[in-house]
Amino acid sequence: MPPSLNRLIPGRRAFKWAAVGVGVLIVALLVFVRFFLDERLRQTIEQNVNSSLKGYTVRVQALHFQPIGFSLDLIDTTIVQDAHPEPPVAHLPLLHASVHWGALLHGRLVSDFEFNRPRLNINLKQARQEVEEKLSPSERGWQDALEEIYPL
Repeated sequence: MPPSLNRLIPGRRAFKWAAVGVGVLIVALLVFVRFFLDERLRQTIEQNVNSSLKGYTVRVQALHFQPIGFSLDLIDTTIVQDAHPEPPVAHLPLLHASVHWGALLHGRLVSDFEFNRPRLNINLKQARQEVEEKLSPSERGWQDALEEIYPL
């Protein structure tokens, strides 16, 4: 190669620095998008779940969306009865929602919900409130609330 052309083609060192720079930008962009997407998705799901439920309020501390497996992790979710909020009716340290891939192979859309170490607290005041209101679980909106989390 003539020496004049050699000066026009960037060296390996410049190529390595450019590749590292592009890699850092891509990682930074992915982290930013994931943080923004997770928080926005958490707010939307929490709002939609609460609008579906009657007599209960749900708080989701954090949410992580995994695009590769198309799954959601809801972290530190608390469910309180509006009439008697203490103690919370349920605390779910981790709720994992995902596609049931086996059913998908058979042409059906099914979601899996996995609860990790759930804690339930139902006292007499909360139970009496539930009986007095005479609403079935479907009228309370539990099924709709689950569909708001993972709509399959």
